[in-house]
Amino acid sequence: MSFFDQLFGGGRQEGFSDLEEQLRQAQQQAQAATRRGEGFLDPFRTGGVQALSSLQQLLGQDPT
Repeated sequence: MSFFDQLFGGGRQEGFSDLEEQLRQAQQQAQAATRRGEGFLDPFRTGGVQALSSLQQLLGQDPT
């Protein structure tokens, strides 16, 4: 181990390990935020599905 590795507490490998852990945590937080965001949109999705069903009934056909 070089002088600088000893001076800074373990060197590059430990630094990379810390960075990897921080990136993993950031990815988990981003995924959790995405799931929360999808939950906020659910009422609008449900309303759209119901509106399409009503439109199909009014037209008596498949609008696609």
